[in-house]
Amino acid sequence: MTTLDTIPLPSGLVWTDEFEPHTVAQSAVRTLAGGLVVYHNALQAGRPITLQSEADAGWATLATVQALAALAATPGSTHTLTLRGLAYSVMWAHHTPPALAATPVFNLATPGPTHPHLIALKLITV
Repeated sequence: MTTLDTIPLPSGLVWTDEFEPHTVAQSAVRTLAGGLVVYHNALQAGRPITLQSEADAGWATLATVQALAALAATPGSTHTLTLRGLAYSVMWAHHTPPALAATPVFNLATPGPTHPHLIALKLITV
């Protein structure tokens, strides 16, 4: 089961940036003599975790969207994401907005708490 703190997330969410480079930081500078100096180190935090609904899977209810929005509205808060049996300490990636996006699967004038939404959560490890 996938959860963010105590909020159950829908099954079928896809981790879209799981295999993007995120483990090593590197910079390179040229010396005056033309040589190359490379600095590198393992990253301790900041791994992106973007979870996204697909057209036919991973839909969240309006009640879940509202609970996630309340978490995302707290500046600097950290949370525990349980994903595939592993726990990650995360915070919302507000530096790459929107940190939380939700779109109704179909529009209703007065949607109820179970109304389905496509969602995208942008998180980073801390």
